[in-house]
Amino acid sequence: MTGTVPLGIGKMQQLSWFNLWHNHFVSGSSGLSILTVLTNCSSLENLDLAFNYFTGVLPTSIGRLSKSLSYLALNSNEIRGSIPDEIGNLTNLTLLDLNASQLNGTIPSALSRLPNLERLYLHTNNLQGRIPESFCHSKKLGLLSLSENMLSGQIPESLGKLPQLRDLILHHNQLSGKIPASLGRCQTLERVDLAHNKLSGNLPPEVAGLQNLQLYFNISKNLLQGSILEMSKMVMVLAIDVSQSNFSGGIPSALASCKKLEYFNLSLNAFEGPIPPLLADLQKLQYMDLSCYNLSGMIPVAFKKMKMLQHLNLSSNMLAGEVPKGGAFATLDASEVMGNLGLCGGWINLPPCSHSNHNQSSVSKKVIISIVVGIAILIMSLLLVAFSYRYRSLSTPALKLWPPKISYEELVDENILGSRSFGLVYKGIS
Repeated sequence: MTGTVPLGIGKMQQLSWFNLWHNHFVSGSSGLSILTVLTNCSSLENLDLAFNYFTGVLPTSIGRLSKSLSYLALNSNEIRGSIPDEIGNLTNLTLLDLNASQLNGTIPSALSRLPNLERLYLHTNNLQGRIPESFCHSKKLGLLSLSENMLSGQIPESLGKLPQLRDLILHHNQLSGKIPASLGRCQTLERVDLAHNKLSGNLPPEVAGLQNLQLYFNISKNLLQGSILEMSKMVMVLAIDVSQSNFSGGIPSALASCKKLEYFNLSLNAFEGPIPPLLADLQKLQYMDLSCYNLSGMIPVAFKKMKMLQHLNLSSNMLAGEVPKGGAFATLDASEVMGNLGLCGGWINLPPCSHSNHNQSSVSKKVIISIVVGIAILIMSLLLVAFSYRYRSLSTPALKLWPPKISYEELVDENILGSRSFGLVYKGIS
């Protein structure tokens, strides 16, 4: 449908549901006077003018809409200007959607006067300033979407007081400072997206240990640092993205406990050391990016068992050895391993593995074993020679002296055999 909305709609005082979603209506010369006209509809509960071509500034009369109004969607129009404080008078609102417009100014603290508000969509605007601390008074708030604005300052600690917060979407802003540890108290959180900001410091273990996260955890493109070990407690999450930050150390093997992971992006950080083979236990993983690190060692052959893996990026590391074939590597592209000068395999534009490189570890082991065996044989030979010599020494009888010594007493007459011209001849004694 196209054209302008008849202003006579305001005479329908019993109107409770007014939905013009996804049409081609325009404001006309009167701007958003349709909102002023609808203040006469005291029974209005649902108002949806989203995805049209309405233009103009939000009138202060918006605060005089029906006290019964629980659903207000004006998103995806060309509404400009600031959000009027009077919107805080709509105390029965459970949903307020003003996303994808041209709103500017700051987020009014008057929004915290909406005690029944459950979902607040203000993303994709030109909002500036800080996130109001007073949001903590909206105890029923389950979704807070402020992404793609120009918000600055720190994430309020007070957001940790929202007991029903499930979705915290703050990506693409200019937020700085540390991630508040108080968010760890929001045990109902299922989705956290803080990407594309200027957040710094370590990832608080209270936040990294959120066990009920079921959708995704995105803190990419920040200035965060330290370890990601505590993230191994996110056993329900489907996607983790910590790319383009300053995280360091080794990739924890404990991350293999995140059994439901489908998307895993650790690229462009300062991780180092080997790739944990235990990551092959992530059998539901479809996308894994480990590129642009200082990772070393060999590619775990166990990755071949990851049947769901469709994208594996290992480029720009210091990996070496043969690239496994088959399984998850069957669809591997050359660009996904480029920049690792030590890799070989003779396929996907890699050089063939030479015998020395391919069996370097095996050859080294064989040399060591040969040396040990040789030394052992030498020692055994020496022991046998020494034992044999000692045995012969003990078993050989002593040699008799020759000629034998004869005492004078033995030279008696009974031993005389006769006489010759040269004298007497005696009998020899043995």
